[in-house]
Amino acid sequence: MATSNMISLIKDGLLIASAIGGIMTGLYSQVAKPIHNETRLLALETKINDIKPTVEEDHINVAVLTSKLNELKETQDKIFNAVLDIKKRL
Repeated sequence: MATSNMISLIKDGLLIASAIGGIMTGLYSQVAKPIHNETRLLALETKINDIKPTVEEDHINVAVLTSKLNELKETQDKIFNAVLDIKKRL
């Protein structure tokens, strides 16, 4: 009789442990996993937001450098034309 009661208690314990495991798995998939995924998304958004100003600054720097390069080209053309005019006069 005692063995039968022990076996019954063990079966009940296993059922309870299995139920707790199922509940924990359900809680993880419904609560913890989405929170973990949300945290990862926030981390990625933070990284993107950290990189974005750098890219925008680089874009602005490229635009400024391109503008300066165009100004130098115009100045070079003016100097070249002035030299040609001087050669023609000589």
